[in-house]
Parts: sequence; structure tokens; C-alpha cells
Amino acid sequence: MRQNFFKRLIFLILSSLPVLVAGQVSVDSPADPLDLSDQELAWIAENPVVRVGVDHYPPLEIVSSQGVYEGIAADFLGEISASTGLEFEPVTGLGWEGAVDALRNQSIDLIALLAPTAEREAFALFTPPYLNFPTVLVTRSDHNPITGVEDLAGERLAVVSGFAGHQIVETEYPQIELIEFDVFEDGL
Repeated sequence: MRQNFFKRLIFLILSSLPVLVAGQVSVDSPADPLDLSDQELAWIAENPVVRVGVDHYPPLEIVSSQGVYEGIAADFLGEISASTGLEFEPVTGLGWEGAVDALRNQSIDLIALLAPTAEREAFALFTPPYLNFPTVLVTRSDHNPITGVEDLAGERLAVVSGFAGHQIVETEYPQIELIEFDVFEDGL
């Protein structure tokens, strides 16, 4: 019950937030006040703090050297906070897979940048995306051009452990050898 209600609440809030246009985020206040039901307002009153699993994923999600949660996801959560009074409490130091595990075992309530996969849909609810990013492949300049995933058969591909792309390639393209890294920078 809590999950379905929380999903509806976040969907309502996200649908009232700024529109993404041509890669730019408008951070204007919502034009219309949120139309929350008495039940939703009661839920917020009973659950004023939402624990958010945070990883290092610039520019979307960053914990500054002063320990401040920053980035596009933090800005969105700030808008939600301003619209609802909810407090989003960053939970740091988990790493990506640790954050997903924490969501699975309910020691956190939310991951702001989690993409749906079949595995994750077994324990998490997803709103429609509020950001979309294309997946790209980066190769050495002397590598043959890649025109499709079939060109990667027998090749080694660096992936970030636990990311949606990792799970999708591992499941749907077993002919690709995966080299796992904890963070993007190590894979480059």
C-alpha cells in the first residue's frame, strides 16, 4: 500500500515539475499548486522524511566535498520538497549496487536515477522517466565502426556493475564479454 501510494504521490509531483526542453531544465516553480488528496497529505504528515540512495553520477548526482547532495536529481527533489514539505535525506557511501540493494531491502525509500529492468520491477515501483539519456558506446579511434549490437559479438565491453545497461547486455547479448567496473571513470 505504501509503495503504490508513494508512486502516485511522486508521479503527481513529477508531472507538475518543469518541462525538459532541448536538453535544458527549467527550474521555475510549478504553475499550478499540487492537487493532493487528504490521504496523500496525511501520508506526507506521517512520512515527512524520504531516504534517498545517492551515488556519484555527475552531473545528475554529486555529493560535494562538503557533503552536500547536488546535481540535476537533487534539484528535482528540491522542487518536490518545496511543493510538498517532504524532506529528502541523502544516504551516501553505498555505491550503486549497494543503493539498489538498500532499496530492495527497504533501508532506503527512493533512488532518483534508477532505470527499470525486469529484475528491479520485482521490488521497486517506477514513475515515468523525468530524464532520458541515450546509451552510447565509446571505442578507440582505431576500432572498426560499430553499426549495431551484432558488431560486438566476441568483443569486450566495459560496463558499470549493476547499471541497467549491464543487466540488459548480460541477459540479451551473452556473446559479448563484459568487463565490470564500479564507476564510469574506471571503465574509460
